[in-house]
Amino acid sequence: MSDAALAIRKLAAPDVDEAANVLVRAFFDYPMWTWILPDEAHRREALPIAMRSSIRWGLLLDATYGAGEPLAGVAVWAPPGMADADPDPDGTITHYNEAVEALG
Repeated sequence: MSDAALAIRKLAAPDVDEAANVLVRAFFDYPMWTWILPDEAHRREALPIAMRSSIRWGLLLDATYGAGEPLAGVAVWAPPGMADADPDPDGTITHYNEAVEALG
């Protein structure tokens, strides 16, 4: 694989769905998610919603990156000093409330 194929870039709003799909594939069978959402059909429906919300949150904090084209990896985090930040207090930008409902 060439270096260009794994180039790291900052993600933006148009990348949300592709990045969420990468995270869903990576974490679908992860023990935490199988415990939270033991029903596979429910997990298949809810996990993409939760991952899109997480990516939108990271975008608001300017801390969401991807590797590769198409995306092969995604990283989302809170920058130093921002762990308690709430850039979307009512959940309208991140669709947080929709994610909580889906995880129900």
